Amino acid sequence: MSTEQPDLDGDLFSFPRRFDLASLLAISTGYSLLFAAVHLLDGGVYVGFAIGGFLATVAIAQAVLMGGKKPREASVIAGGVYSLTVIVVGAAFAGEFGMELMCAIVGGLFWGPPAGYLAGTLVGGVFLVADALRRMFRVIQSWRRGAETDANDVMQE
Repeated sequence: MSTEQPDLDGDLFSFPRRFDLASLLAISTGYSLLFAAVHLLDGGVYVGFAIGGFLATVAIAQAVLMGGKKPREASVIAGGVYSLTVIVVGAAFAGEFGMELMCAIVGGLFWGPPAGYLAGTLVGGVFLVADALRRMFRVIQSWRRGAETDANDVMQE
C-alpha cells in the first residue's frame, strides 16, 4: 500500500489579485447571466442582491483569505460567515430573536459552508472562462502579428 500523495499542481482558478480585459468580460458576463436567471425566475431585486453579494463575498474571500493560496477553504469560510451575517441582520430588521432565529442559525451553519464551496466553484468557473478568453486573445494577436509580418515580407520582396 502506497502512502504517496497525488501530485495536484494544476492551475487553481479562483478570484485573481490582478484584472485584465478577459477577467472583466467574464465577470460581467457571469453577473449578467445571474441577474437574467433571477429575473426569469421572478426572484426580485433582493434575491438578486443577496445572491450577487454572496458570490462577491466568496470571490473576495478567495483573493484575500490565506493569501489566495487556498480558494476552497476560503469559499467554505466565506459561505458560513455570509449566511450567518445575513440571518442575524435579517432577524434584527424583523425583530425576531426567538427559537426561529436559533433554528435559522443552525441551518446557516449547516448549509452556509457547502453553499460557499459551490459558489467558489462558480467563481472558479468564471475565471476558467476568463483564462480561455485570454488564450483566445493571445492566439488572435499572434495570428495578426504573423499576418502583418508576412505582409511586410511580401512588400519588401
